Amino acid sequence: MWRELLLLSVLGVLSLLPLLPVLTAPLDFIPVMRGGSATVPLFNAWTILWNVKGIERGFQGWWDAPIFFPERQCFAFSEPMPLTACLQPLVRIFGSVALAYNCWLVGNLFLNGVTACWLLRRCGCSCGPAAAAGCAMTLHPLLLTQLEVLQLTCLWPSLWLLSTLLRIATAAADPAAGYGHCARLVSEAALAVICLPATCVHHALFFGLLLLFAGWALVPWRSFLRWLLLVCGVAVLALPPAAMMLLPVQQVLRERGFERREETVAVLSAVPSDYLRAPEQSLASVMPQHVGRPWNLGAGWLRTVLATAGVMLVFGNAGLPLMRRLVLSLSLLLLAAALLSLGVNLQLGPWKIWAVLCDWLPGMAQVRSAFRFAFFVQVAIILLAGIGLDRLQICFLRRA
Repeated sequence: MWRELLLLSVLGVLSLLPLLPVLTAPLDFIPVMRGGSATVPLFNAWTILWNVKGIERGFQGWWDAPIFFPERQCFAFSEPMPLTACLQPLVRIFGSVALAYNCWLVGNLFLNGVTACWLLRRCGCSCGPAAAAGCAMTLHPLLLTQLEVLQLTCLWPSLWLLSTLLRIATAAADPAAGYGHCARLVSEAALAVICLPATCVHHALFFGLLLLFAGWALVPWRSFLRWLLLVCGVAVLALPPAAMMLLPVQQVLRERGFERREETVAVLSAVPSDYLRAPEQSLASVMPQHVGRPWNLGAGWLRTVLATAGVMLVFGNAGLPLMRRLVLSLSLLLLAAALLSLGVNLQLGPWKIWAVLCDWLPGMAQVRSAFRFAFFVQVAIILLAGIGLDRLQICFLRRA
């Protein structure tokens, strides 16, 4: 128990680091990156207030936010983040939207670390490496450079969903798994699915697309029918509330004919060399590297080496079926996310893959920042690095 309490304490301290500039007056100020604009964080603070007022009105007229008055349903043009309505008691008790904003930021960073640690512990990692991965996820390198975009800090629903899908695959392959256990897993997975668009529509779209490429590794093909039954149960529970958040957004954008121009997406698409540099805020980055590119998308050489070791050591051990399933899914997710982060720069001969996705996948035509797929590249590398650290620790202990 003391180890868990120590880990939670460490994650809590790490989560507070971005608030250091405003800790003296958290009810009055919100953090803004040095040299950055306050427009985005102030709008996100306003979004929290709008959601707080929305829950008090029963969300009546919620989509008709006065952003471009008198245009209706304008809230669909932004990230609605309806789950921030749970901050209503903080706003009412302390009378401070800034405090609610700061608590939401810290809470998301904390949950990112907890869910990453939880996921690795579920697949068999020991406490130390899982805790290290949890700390690294709280200090997600790219996330620390994008803190002003508050909704992007919500990585924990994706990690939570990945954890539940992994356990659903295990339960489906286990004839001894009881009805009660399966029902709890289905309910938990449905809640994770609902939390995705309720915290960040952007991540819901990106992670959903990545699961199309990597999710097959989470399917126990020998128990496919039992797995399919459990997944259908998740869909029945999760799709109606998720659709209530996603369909209005898609309908409004489609009716307005809103699509991103290829030139705009090209500016915000990654190139392979971006992954050779870690963000300046990353502990793995020794000196700033100014090469004319706006993003350093690498996770750092140490994490990358550990992740590579994790993949090699796990696939070289046939006695780790659960961990191998997770490593395979993370490897596929990493590859798909890295390729998709290239945006319009991703071409296969004359075939423009990004344009095909925009034509066939709802929501992709409205995506502007393709490089943000790199968030999930770094998520996968951090988790694989935790697994690599665990496997290396076991190897050293056996030789000692």
